[in-house]
Amino acid sequence: MRRLGGTKHELVTPRGTIRADQVLVATSGYTGRPFRWLQVRLAPVGSFIIVTESSGKEVCDEIMPTRRMASDSRNLLQYFRITPDHRLLFGGRARFVMSSPQSDEKSGRILRKAMVSVFPQLANARVDYCWGGLADMSMDRLVHAREHDGLFYSVGYSGHGVQMATYMGRQMAEYMNGVEEANLWRDIPFKRIPGQFGPPWFLPFAGAYYKFQDLIKWAWACRSAATSSRGDADAHALDG
Repeated sequence: MRRLGGTKHELVTPRGTIRADQVLVATSGYTGRPFRWLQVRLAPVGSFIIVTESSGKEVCDEIMPTRRMASDSRNLLQYFRITPDHRLLFGGRARFVMSSPQSDEKSGRILRKAMVSVFPQLANARVDYCWGGLADMSMDRLVHAREHDGLFYSVGYSGHGVQMATYMGRQMAEYMNGVEEANLWRDIPFKRIPGQFGPPWFLPFAGAYYKFQDLIKWAWACRSAATSSRGDADAHALDG
């Protein structure tokens, strides 16, 4: 890519060279060195998915009767839904690592264990599919979309790109046509990630940190549940 002036660029691709009056970078977790300013502000993180064999309508009615898509509130979150052919799709971070065939396989085993803890009914279900890809995390886990040095960008979906990136495609088209208010994220500072120089060497440490936070959250939840139970028991004793 070569800047010709203003927002005009020349882009050389394996299929030919083109010139564009405007260029929008929407590469998310696959943002590389040609976009260095963006690369040091994003951390590519693997997101992994397993899909079970078809478990039949009755089992699916039991575990997710409304057929809604769902996720939990953990840092190393998990998300899941029922497919039209009665399989469970179960995904999540599993580990803070990059995606590769070997990494996907390891993460798939972790996801299967997590799936059974959520849905014990699927303890004997076979996993038919497993794959992974990269999501992009910004420092504040917010979308960042603007223009920098003549280049437009919309990145940093932090695991919510299915909904938000679809929405931002339309909004960025309007923004690039001069409708400033179409871009809700235009005034948010886009901070560089400390220590991010290219390959995300810090991912295992970040994963350990977020896993520790999830453990603390789980411990507090258990404590709150226990306190609530004691309160209910005391109230019941007083009523008696």
